[in-house]
Amino acid sequence: MKKKNINGLIMIIFMINIYGYRVQATPNNSLEVNFQNDKSGKKAKIMANYKKNKAKKNFKEGEILVKIRRDISDLTIQDVEEKNSIKSENQINKQLDLVKFDNEKISMDEVLLNLNNDLNIEYAEPNYISKLSNSPENEPYFSSLWGLENTTTQGLDINVATAWKSSTGDPNLVVGVIDSGIDYYHEDLKENIWINNKEIPNNGIDDDKNGYVDDHNGWNFSYDNNDSYDDNSHGTHVSGTIAASSNGIGTVGVAPTVKIMALKVADFQGFLYTSDVINAIQYGLSNGVKLFNCSFGSKDFSQAEYEVIKSSNALFMCAAGNGNINEVGLDNDGLVKNYPSSFDLPNIISVSSIDKNGYLSTFSNYGAVSVDIAAPGGSIYSTVPGGYGYKSGTSMATPHVTGVAALVLSEDMNLSPIEVKNRILESTHKLPELENKIVTGAIVDAFGAMKLTRQTDVDDNGITDIIDLALVGQAYYSRIGDHEYKSILDINNDSIIDVYDLVSISKVIQ
Repeated sequence: MKKKNINGLIMIIFMINIYGYRVQATPNNSLEVNFQNDKSGKKAKIMANYKKNKAKKNFKEGEILVKIRRDISDLTIQDVEEKNSIKSENQINKQLDLVKFDNEKISMDEVLLNLNNDLNIEYAEPNYISKLSNSPENEPYFSSLWGLENTTTQGLDINVATAWKSSTGDPNLVVGVIDSGIDYYHEDLKENIWINNKEIPNNGIDDDKNGYVDDHNGWNFSYDNNDSYDDNSHGTHVSGTIAASSNGIGTVGVAPTVKIMALKVADFQGFLYTSDVINAIQYGLSNGVKLFNCSFGSKDFSQAEYEVIKSSNALFMCAAGNGNINEVGLDNDGLVKNYPSSFDLPNIISVSSIDKNGYLSTFSNYGAVSVDIAAPGGSIYSTVPGGYGYKSGTSMATPHVTGVAALVLSEDMNLSPIEVKNRILESTHKLPELENKIVTGAIVDAFGAMKLTRQTDVDDNGITDIIDLALVGQAYYSRIGDHEYKSILDINNDSIIDVYDLVSISKVIQ
């Protein structure tokens, strides 16, 4: 029976290999067109890239760059302009024109498709926006960020530098920082602070009618006012690890181009109430937050907090806790728990701390059943109000994982909380010292998680489709060392391209 099933599967793969490309040639939405005049493949690549990025609006509305064929006349060019309702704004060279159109009357989708389908046009693409940028690794204090790149013990970091080659995060993604507030004037954070654009600042009116007056920079739930500034330093330190800007100043965060929302729940002494945490979660959810950093904890189980987290469509990264009064780590699998990290919920990632030598930090709680993963948490350098400083704790480990979650979600904003969690927990860096201490026995691996997220789009055309399935099928049952084996086809990273990879990719086909 098993042999018949395997033979049947191989036959399906064979059929996919033969017919996969023909099936894909049939358009299934307005942006997938088989351009008859596209022998070089430029037009297909342009449209795939546009489809992948159009939600980000990273181009100038109403403008397109058009390259015309060398052999067409001025009269033909005029005809093309009239037919497509475009007007040349700037002739960049003999073939390349910057054209404008009325984006109130005609969409970018339509103009791009019409122009690229025109035999007189070599290609047409959006006028994309760029900005001056620094490599995150060139930040002045990068060498102090051992959690991002460990020069003391190589390989014992979160492997984010390689991940940055793919993405530094989606600027439209917002991470909720439930903490002591944020220094929103900080030179390394102000560019990435979430702003409530529905609210006119300081006019004394609840413009967006959400129950919070002048909540332009988040909200202070601890004192019930609109001043979410950090009067403790803890929240600013956490925020810097998540999303300090890559701006040539100071430090850099794991996801330096995402936004952070100030959800101040702790007072200047660091104390907070469950009610404020719940209000902060609900506020964040109402403003589109899908990721929350929770670098706090209590020994007391709260049913209300449990239910709010359980019912949310968000992922919570939670600190495992910093041990007893003598700062000796405790086993969270025992009688003493740490909440919310000890809530038995699928949308929580519980985080322990390691030191720069790869050992569990002496202060860090652990749990072979209840703690999911570890991250750098000892002597972490990050932003503090008005400057920079060192702090230690599972509070400092947690934002490393939150930053990785932001990178993963930035790759595919449609991922569910569980899918983001699985990508993080299935792509870790194992450490012998953590075995039998935490669930994964490993630290977070940013590049591994990013690779797992991107891996289903094998041909990198912006979508996971039947062509990607066919490519995996072609290498079916090959292993590392085989001629056919390619790591990008091994979706679940088990060193063999097998039925699990086919199932994994089939689940996300668009």
